[in-house]
Amino acid sequence: NRQYLLWRGDHKDAYRQFPISPTDHSVASIRLPVPREKRGPTWPHSSGYYVHLRLPFGARGSMLHYSRIKEEKTMLPAVEGKLLGIKLTISPSAITMDVDEQRRQKLQEQLRL
Repeated sequence: NRQYLLWRGDHKDAYRQFPISPTDHSVASIRLPVPREKRGPTWPHSSGYYVHLRLPFGARGSMLHYSRIKEEKTMLPAVEGKLLGIKLTISPSAITMDVDEQRRQKLQEQLRL
């Protein structure tokens, strides 16, 4: 008889755990100079680009996004819990998701606008 648990934990490499959307790669790149002695037939250019595929350490946005979800990563194993504002319940036959009444009302108000 299987039992599934909702669990989060791992702050190792904190920011680097969160991928950047491919549509945002253009703003997550750094132009780097290429030393003259490193240029050659395969890369004759004076600069190249490094693209962050994960939240980069030291960027203000990384800190803000990580702070928003870091508490969500320290939940103890349980069959139910709240993850980023969504209530999750795990049973042997189903995984259900729901929102609390306050959030439901807020969403309904936004949909009416």
